[in-house]
Amino acid sequence: MNCKGAFPFRIGCTSYVLPDEILPNISFMADKVDDIELVLFESQEWSNLPDKTTFSSMQQIADEHDITYSVHFPIDCRAGAENAAERRKLLDQVTGIIRLTEKLPISGYLLHLEGLEDEHSTEQLQFWQEVTGEFCRQLVETVSVDPHLICIENLGYSPLLHQQLIEKHHFSHCIDMGHLWMNGMEWRSHVSQVLEKTRIIHLHGVSGGKDHQSLAMHAQPAQLQQLASMLQTYTGVVTLEVFGEEDTFSSLRCFGELWHRSR
Repeated sequence: MNCKGAFPFRIGCTSYVLPDEILPNISFMADKVDDIELVLFESQEWSNLPDKTTFSSMQQIADEHDITYSVHFPIDCRAGAENAAERRKLLDQVTGIIRLTEKLPISGYLLHLEGLEDEHSTEQLQFWQEVTGEFCRQLVETVSVDPHLICIENLGYSPLLHQQLIEKHHFSHCIDMGHLWMNGMEWRSHVSQVLEKTRIIHLHGVSGGKDHQSLAMHAQPAQLQQLASMLQTYTGVVTLEVFGEEDTFSSLRCFGELWHRSR
C-alpha cells in the first residue's frame, strides 16, 4: 500500500512495523510513506541507537525515496523528575541523539516533559514547571539545531501547561491525538489553537485505556472525519503511531478512506 504524496502533509509510520531492527523497517516502508518515526530507546540493559553504518544507510534511503525522519527521544528518564541525576541523564541522551542524527533529513524531534501526574498539587506543578523550564533552557544552549525542530508532545496533563515553554524557546507542538482522546480533552479547540505551530501529529486509536491501537478498530469515524477536515491545509507530518504490520496498514487504509470522503 503506497501512500506517498497522497496528502498535503507527509504521512508517516513508526520504525516498528516489522518485528525487526530499525533499518529493515525503514527499507520496508520507504516506498510507502513520506516520514518514518525513529522510536529510540537507551538504557543500561539495552539500546537501539543506530551506528554510523546504519546512519549512512538511512541517509541513502532518504535520498532515494524522499523520506524524512522524526526522532522520538527515549522516555526511560523524565525531564520533570525529582532526581537531578535523572534529568541530567535525559539531557545527555537528548543532546547526544541530536548530534548523531542532525545530518539526516529531520522533520522533528519529539520530546516528552514527563514527571507531572494528571492529578497534582500546586507545589508539584510549580516544581515541574521549574525543572522542565531549566531542562529546556539547557537543551537550547547545548545544541545548535533549529529550535523549531524540537516538538513538545502533549501527555496526560493539560497541554496548556507547556504552552509557555514552547513559546519562550521557539519550539513546536507535537499534537498526540490519541492522548487527547484517551484523556477526554476538548481536542477540537486545542487543535485549532496550536495547529499553525505544529510540526507533527500523532494519530492512533484508543480503547479500554490503551493507546497506539489500529485506527480501523479503535477510533471513532466521526472524530477522524472532523480531524481530516481540519487538516486540509496542514503541511507538516501525520504519523500513524501504531506498531506492527497489521495495525499500520489497516490504519493507513482507514485514514486514507476517511480523508478522501472529507474532501
